[in-house]
Amino acid sequence: HVALETGAHVTGINIDQDQLRSAVEYATETGMSGQLAFVEANYNEPLPFPDNHFDAVYYVQVIGGYGTNLGKLFKEAYRVLKPGGKAAFEDYIVLPAYNPSDARHKRLVQASKAVLGVVHYYEDREFVEALEGAGFEIIQRANASVAEQAQLLERDRDFFLPLTAVVTTLNSLGVVPKHFADMLLRMTKGTDDCIDAHKEGLVTGDIETLVRKPL
Repeated sequence: HVALETGAHVTGINIDQDQLRSAVEYATETGMSGQLAFVEANYNEPLPFPDNHFDAVYYVQVIGGYGTNLGKLFKEAYRVLKPGGKAAFEDYIVLPAYNPSDARHKRLVQASKAVLGVVHYYEDREFVEALEGAGFEIIQRANASVAEQAQLLERDRDFFLPLTAVVTTLNSLGVVPKHFADMLLRMTKGTDDCIDAHKEGLVTGDIETLVRKPL
């Protein structure tokens, strides 16, 4: 999308060979091979790129699922970014309203992890400290979706819950494989709690950050 909208050359990284293969096939089918490159790499490890290599760096909602060390990750992003270059990130975080001593809060947040595929929610403070510790200048950091996220999740629920019921029935009749039905059940279990976690301002997946590497 970024390559199509801006004309930029975009390099993507992934640890999954099947997804990398699909990405390469998509680039070939759409005639965008000249603008897209895909590299097998784990962003929790040193990135396979030289210093001061990219004009810009971005990711969308990946740290909560797989990031293991914010400081290390942002230092690598800083290293491969050219001086004066900008980086844009979108993250899941737990918000100040969350009280870890509140049993209901814990249930809602745990449900949101399962539905959204979040392994760990970092606090906003942890992100800011890691970004500044890496050397970035923070231009902007804000919650870009205070109310819309819950509405989008409700729309997803209204689609996936009936679909899950249909697939579960088809599985019982031997029409659909069990693993497919199990996957949908895992995705939709706790959906209402996930929505409530967003409505009550306990978590968000739309903290947007724009930072710059000083000249």
